[in-house]
Amino acid sequence: LKPFWLYLSRLPLKCRLCLQDGSMTQVAQDAQDHVQTQGRAQRRGDRTLARARQAARRRTFPLINSQIIASADTGDLELFMSTVEAYLTQMNLVNLSTALHRLAKMAISDAEAMASLHQ
Repeated sequence: LKPFWLYLSRLPLKCRLCLQDGSMTQVAQDAQDHVQTQGRAQRRGDRTLARARQAARRRTFPLINSQIIASADTGDLELFMSTVEAYLTQMNLVNLSTALHRLAKMAISDAEAMASLHQ
């Protein structure tokens, strides 16, 4: 059991006023219970937020892939490379594989693109 004042300082004023008439041990226990309950609620909220972020990222992967494919279909190496560079930090392995595959297809079909890649 930690010293009660560590828990009391983290309690809302309303809770501190309610706990004034208890013994020091009971106050410390109540304060500890309150802080632990708040911590569980915070962790639960953090997990929910993390799941929402993951879901949002999963939805962006197909959009990135479609951008990669669309820029590769133009045949413009500069546009393709700028598209890949713009999304690089957000890509998953499927996006990276698609980008490398499209880059290889562009390089094989265009001698100028092959020369640009060698530089």
